[in-house]
Amino acid sequence: MNWPSPVPIISTMPVESLHAAIEALRARLQSALDGQLAEFQTRLESEHQEAIALATRATAEAWSARFAAAAAESAQSRAEDRARLEAGHVAALEEPRSHPGTLARGALTDLAGAMTRIGESSTLSATLDALVQACGAHAAGVTLYIAAPGGGNRDGWVRWGRAAPGDDQPRDLVASASRSGRAETSNDGTRLAVPLIVGERPVAVLHATRADSGSPADVIVFLALHAAACLARLTAVRVTQVMMGTPERAAEDDGSARRYARLLVSEIKLYNEAAVRTGRERGDLLTRLGPEIDRARRMYEQRVPPSRDRASLFHHELVDTLAAGDATRLGAST
Repeated sequence: MNWPSPVPIISTMPVESLHAAIEALRARLQSALDGQLAEFQTRLESEHQEAIALATRATAEAWSARFAAAAAESAQSRAEDRARLEAGHVAALEEPRSHPGTLARGALTDLAGAMTRIGESSTLSATLDALVQACGAHAAGVTLYIAAPGGGNRDGWVRWGRAAPGDDQPRDLVASASRSGRAETSNDGTRLAVPLIVGERPVAVLHATRADSGSPADVIVFLALHAAACLARLTAVRVTQVMMGTPERAAEDDGSARRYARLLVSEIKLYNEAAVRTGRERGDLLTRLGPEIDRARRMYEQRVPPSRDRASLFHHELVDTLAAGDATRLGAST
């Protein structure tokens, strides 16, 4: 008996199970890809940040090197300029020693006379005027700058008395001398600026242009130092009088009263040069300098005994010294 051939049995998977297997495989592949992508992005970001840090550090180092080179160049330039100025100063001061006979031919007598006139000046203003006049004999041009209360000019210095046009040119040398506290010369050695130190600060700076005759520069320096000592003495006397509060017995006669009034008014002129100049131009000195004039008048009346001429003597000095002899420049007091 023949048996039929057996029919092969095919094991088939349900469709739902097949789909689930495929979905699981896809999910695993997607997860693996996502992990690799995240790792790549992290590595890329790290390398990017490192590259930025390296570039920043390299840039900073490059700029630091440039700044250091610029600073070194600037320091070298300043050192060279300073050395050149000091060399010019030394040359200006040493030149008279190479011509010992220049000052000996009658100049000593003139110098002694100039020092006497400066020393005998009874007011600060007269001392400065005597200094300018004395130095004028040894220089082609002389200009005196004084420290102005409240700044005065843009650099805090105003010219004393009348000056020719163009006298503002030496202000750089004047400022340099006021800062250093010693005589300074221009690069070409033709100009000299000497500070007048009173109370450890410059109250004025004398600027001189060398004359063609080659007058020794240290003569001007010596005269300026002598004038500064005289200013310090006058200031010390004035401060002592104020602190002691004792009237001068010498002010009992008209001559002494007049000199005392001139001292007070001259100090107003000295320390308010810019305001005096403007007040003269506008004819309002009494209004513009009212507080200063009132204070000087009170001090004058405290030290000068009452008399018939006491008020007129003080007013005369206001006209003569403050208003340069023109009473209309005083204006009307408020």
